[in-house]
Amino acid sequence: MSFFRQFPQTQYDLKNDSNLITITNIFRNVDVNENILDGFLNYRLERIEDGERPDQMSFRLYNSSDFYWTFFICNNFLKEGYNAWPKGYLQLDEFIQDEYSSYSVLVLNSEDLRTVCGLTNPLSQTITLGTKSGIKIHKIDETRQQIWLEGNHNILNNVESEPFSITGYDGSPDLVALDGFANAENAPYSYNTFDSSTGDIIRTTDFTSYRQYHEDEDEERSSIKVIRPGLITEFVDRYKELINE
Repeated sequence: MSFFRQFPQTQYDLKNDSNLITITNIFRNVDVNENILDGFLNYRLERIEDGERPDQMSFRLYNSSDFYWTFFICNNFLKEGYNAWPKGYLQLDEFIQDEYSSYSVLVLNSEDLRTVCGLTNPLSQTITLGTKSGIKIHKIDETRQQIWLEGNHNILNNVESEPFSITGYDGSPDLVALDGFANAENAPYSYNTFDSSTGDIIRTTDFTSYRQYHEDEDEERSSIKVIRPGLITEFVDRYKELINE
């Protein structure tokens, strides 16, 4: 059963030539939590098995893959679409590798970061790190006080206070990376310690890495609301009534 089969048809002049054609009105919306779930309490929490797709979970629960779409309308975060569905261990690891494995990260103090950002076209500059020069800057994350570099640079493994400079920049200031990470997935996504008086980040080893952030998010999303199997047909019929009102 296709999700959009539930939606009403409407007439629309697509070409603005007064010729109406029948299309599915995909802009209709029903607040499931307000109109159905909270009223009848007909859902339960169910854990998504590692690597399980929506259609597979639908078949496991309802002996049919047709009801996969109910997961996406019963859970607010899944209204973002399929990309919000938990990835599972293997797919998540592939995602993290694709996103982060090609980059290294420097963590700077706020003064040095302002110096770099104040350079002419900072993203077009290159970095000299140790004996290696011409390292391209991928991006600058001012919120996290990070400079992302293209490539993995092993000199950044387990270092503190690593000096670097702007390659070929006359009068390049002396700059210091407070921390370095040869693989961006291990760099801080967020710090867990803050100055209670100012709210500023306190740079410590107590942080959540990019990898940990994605793993925690995937785990949090692995338990979702599902319609109880004995009520799935009633739910679908009620949803269709509401979407066509």
